[in-house]
Amino acid sequence: MEQMMIRDRLVIVSAIGGLVEVVRSAGNVCSPGGVEPLAACMSAVIAHPERIAALGNQARERALSTFGYTRMLEVHAQA
Repeated sequence: MEQMMIRDRLVIVSAIGGLVEVVRSAGNVCSPGGVEPLAACMSAVIAHPERIAALGNQARERALSTFGYTRMLEVHAQA
């Protein structure tokens, strides 16, 4: 998922585990438990294609600030 975020890609995740923490507002989060919530998230993006690029940009910024090389060095330097 982080790899797609770094590449400016829209990510859609289920609200399980740590996925919501990773994505936050930089992607679409759907309820777990079936195809209907996933289909609703996908339909929302299809209905508003301008959100694809916007969320992709947000995803890249989030990924770089959270998982990027510079951030890793900062975290390790503080340890």
